[in-house]
Amino acid sequence: MTNEEFLRIHKELHSNLEEIVVQDTPQKVYKNNGFKSVNTRTGYQFRQQNIHSGSPYAKMARDGDKITWYIGPKKTWGLVINDEVITPIQ
Repeated sequence: MTNEEFLRIHKELHSNLEEIVVQDTPQKVYKNNGFKSVNTRTGYQFRQQNIHSGSPYAKMARDGDKITWYIGPKKTWGLVINDEVITPIQ
């Protein structure tokens, strides 16, 4: 997974698409209470910030910021805020 692909997925997750492509495989976008997410069979998760949590990131999302978290295999992670990779995939 590259940071460029992460940024593309972030932008698509914050659009109205019902499906996005992750590593050449179409994936369903799930709409949960307060956020949308994509989970892959290979262990990747992409989640919008849950606006209902009490975190500072939730407040930012409620105020209009577009925040996406990446959680990958072997506890790798990354963060995008407003189309900028803040924490690259590690």
